[in-house]
Amino acid sequence: MKSTDLAKELVSTCKQFGFRIVTAESCTGGLVASTIASIPGASVVLWGGLVAYDRAAKVALLGFSERAVRGANVYSAEVAKEMAYGAHGLAKLHSAHARNLIALGITGVAGPGPDCGVPAGTVELAAVHTGMMYEGVVEDGWTTHIRRLKLHNKSRDEVRDGAVVAALELLIDATNQLHEIVTAIQFSLPA
Repeated sequence: MKSTDLAKELVSTCKQFGFRIVTAESCTGGLVASTIASIPGASVVLWGGLVAYDRAAKVALLGFSERAVRGANVYSAEVAKEMAYGAHGLAKLHSAHARNLIALGITGVAGPGPDCGVPAGTVELAAVHTGMMYEGVVEDGWTTHIRRLKLHNKSRDEVRDGAVVAALELLIDATNQLHEIVTAIQFSLPA
């Protein structure tokens, strides 16, 4: 499925259920947020996107420790998850929709060559969301979705395009799961 078709599905689903998206991107350089923003009606869904390409940007913008982004660790699932947490935290500070927020973190090596021993085409993605609150019932806790891509022997553009498709698929999965959580909470409320 093409990235624009996936973005249309994501925007439609988020609009239907009242969910918002925030992204923290590295190797995709804002392409995920841009793809979502290209869909009419995305302004209701896309809270914002942050590009933290440089290691220092991850520290300055997302609150990472210097140690967390040293060497190959910057391309880990843990860093993708922390990027998502950082983006969620920033949006939460400035949004009334924090409990309906899904955050994406994406990091990797687009290529053409390896970096810190990590092969080009290695991409780590994480989508996170928190518990929900409906009619005074609070369900807290983080739900995290992790995906690793190995798009080896691909061009830099193919890696980035493949990462965008995977990110949109991951966000759709997270949106569907969050909807299931919301529905379960709503049905468990006393009449």
